[in-house]
Amino acid sequence: ADADALADDIYAAIEGLTIVAADVPEVDITAYEAAVATINKLDPDAYEENGEGSIATAISNANTMVSTSSETYSTATINVVDSTVTQSKVEDATTGILTALTKCVKKYDIITDSGVTETSFRNGEYKDGKATYGTTMTFKSGDNDTAWYMSVKTGTVERNMQYQGYGSGLEIKVMGKLDVKAIKRTAQKNCRVRVIRDYDNDERNPIDLVDFVEENSDFTLETAPAVPYYTFDGYYIGETKLSNNTISVSEDVDVVAKYNVNSDAACAINATDVSGTLISKAAEYNEKIELDGGSGAYAWVEATDDTGLHFRPFYIGRNVSMFASEPTDLKAVTEEQFNAYNFTVPTINLRKSGTVVSGEKTIFNAQLFAGNADVQEYGILIGTGNITEDKLDIENSGSHSDYRVLRAKSTRLVGANQFSIAIKNLPDGYIYRGYVIYNDGSSLQTEYTEIK
Repeated sequence: ADADALADDIYAAIEGLTIVAADVPEVDITAYEAAVATINKLDPDAYEENGEGSIATAISNANTMVSTSSETYSTATINVVDSTVTQSKVEDATTGILTALTKCVKKYDIITDSGVTETSFRNGEYKDGKATYGTTMTFKSGDNDTAWYMSVKTGTVERNMQYQGYGSGLEIKVMGKLDVKAIKRTAQKNCRVRVIRDYDNDERNPIDLVDFVEENSDFTLETAPAVPYYTFDGYYIGETKLSNNTISVSEDVDVVAKYNVNSDAACAINATDVSGTLISKAAEYNEKIELDGGSGAYAWVEATDDTGLHFRPFYIGRNVSMFASEPTDLKAVTEEQFNAYNFTVPTINLRKSGTVVSGEKTIFNAQLFAGNADVQEYGILIGTGNITEDKLDIENSGSHSDYRVLRAKSTRLVGANQFSIAIKNLPDGYIYRGYVIYNDGSSLQTEYTEIK
């Protein structure tokens, strides 16, 4: 009976309790939360502990200054802000984290051959042959007739030596260890071989390869890459189609790789200029499209569904040149209209209809919308094996016991800041998302697309 009476008294007391809000000071923790998000999920390609324990010290100090409760992440434990913290302590903790991140930006070797006559940099650090992640490097050869080749290696990515461009200079952002070669004409190798791609529905003629060989020597052309929605018609010199991939070189020669578009490559491009006038075009895959948004147009937005209510940012500017990759609905808008959307910038726009498969290659078409952001890196993350969606992020790049995260970095934009990444022999069941890394003025931040 006494126990029952005690229980009744306890229940009565509970029912009489009044919930009172905690006395939480007015503290702005926005910058602190952003810094914590970065240091708790460090990008292994962008940051590394500097030997002085800067990151560990910053975490410890933040835990001491900001609160007493904690939240454990995969790589560290950062305390949760409590009700007694002051603005001054939050700012000190934030500064400590950002300072540690700045000290711990990863440095990579920059290797150049004798063909590079001048090396400069901006927006970063370069000293004693090493540059910090995100630094923009410019290499000069002093000769317009130069073929540029480059390899990239990080802890998560390795790309073998590949043709990068043609001309007197090359500009690239540091995203790993760079090995840069400037190949020029010499007295011994005095004949240039240039492979130019030709699409029958496009005036573009991108250069696929440049090399220099000895006079009267043989040169073997690589197997022509498969291009989605196109049929390779063969290699040509002038109007003559080559019977095999080996040519005899006695002087400078341009070899043209001809591609014919397939009939099933149509993409409907519907655009509305700023005055409401509809512009409709039936374009083929990869065809270049020129659009004028009209007087007063500030930008273009793209519809993400058929409702006409949902859009994503597409391009800043009245006039846009783009390459068709799928049916697309665009609308030109004024600056006021664009700002009213309150888009998250920077962002990656993935091809709405998914990937394109061409032979053994899976092609990821996407677009970078940078706005005014200081973009350091962008590309596609691809997860294979027994992977769950929560594991598909930069932090997990590389191979694990039962899954792999492939970090495919892009280095080249075309048209409306569009890029394409081709991956060979992807297994079934992969998942993917776009990513963009940018410097917000204090530290590196990463934005992801939804997972597909």
